[in-house]
Amino acid sequence: MGWVGLGLTVYAAINLVVTIEDCFNVIYQAPEGRSWTRRVPLYWFVLTTSPVAIWGSTYINGWFEQYLPQITSSSWLSTSANILWSVCIIWVLMFLLYRMLPNTIIYRRPALVGSLVAALLLEIGKHSLGLYLQNALSLSQLYGSLGLIPLFMFWVYLMWLAVLFGLQVSSTLQHLRGRQLAEMQQQRQQSLVVDPGMIVVMMQHVAQQFRQGQSTNTESIARATKLSEAVTERMVNRLVEANMLRRLDETDHQVVLARPADTISIRELLEVAYAAIDRELGQQPEATQLLLRLRDAQTNAVADTKLQSLLDVPS
Repeated sequence: MGWVGLGLTVYAAINLVVTIEDCFNVIYQAPEGRSWTRRVPLYWFVLTTSPVAIWGSTYINGWFEQYLPQITSSSWLSTSANILWSVCIIWVLMFLLYRMLPNTIIYRRPALVGSLVAALLLEIGKHSLGLYLQNALSLSQLYGSLGLIPLFMFWVYLMWLAVLFGLQVSSTLQHLRGRQLAEMQQQRQQSLVVDPGMIVVMMQHVAQQFRQGQSTNTESIARATKLSEAVTERMVNRLVEANMLRRLDETDHQVVLARPADTISIRELLEVAYAAIDRELGQQPEATQLLLRLRDAQTNAVADTKLQSLLDVPS
């Protein structure tokens, strides 16, 4: 394979992962997709470790099939154990996929349940295809050797639906914990129009956790500020772009301060909040001068105040 073929292969692989991530974000109602600076290392990890994981699971599964008859002579027990082992491998792979790709917080328990549902459906689909090919009328007698292509494509389509259904189960379990569907939809459509001063409360909470040697995540910040997780995630993204927060873990969305608290001014935080609101709503020409004067008055009032001075104030 030459350079052109290699380039096309890499392009197709990246497009595939982008499509999968976009589908997962839609199902999990993620506020927005990752930036490319965060996508590149994640995609590189997925594309390089996936073949190794598939090869490793196939090797272990083959070794298990050879070793199992030495333990028991019961055919039904051997078959059941083989199926259970295969489901466990698929379960682990689906769990890692569900936890890593969506650009939002994925709780472990819903992800475990959803990935188990997907693993069971994939295992059923795998055995169903095998039984069909063994017992049905040979497609090659009707359509030649190309007859398996549409059947295989339809099977892949059904397996992709199984993966998405498992993710939908995980999303439903996570989002409906004591909330109604209407409330969840309203939260998803909530705009980023919040009091700019809330960004100070957010950073105060992160700084207090950081001073105690701990990181924090979007869920913790949302609880501390009484904002929705969708709005909180957007504000955290803006703070990361402004180099005031730094992400530790893409899966759990753990963040810490990117700079010492005594170098972060409240004025800088308000400017980040104003920029985020302008990006969400766009400029309002008829009120620009008045808004600028109000913003200048607010930022000038706290021009010399640092985040460090708020750490002893209860959040």
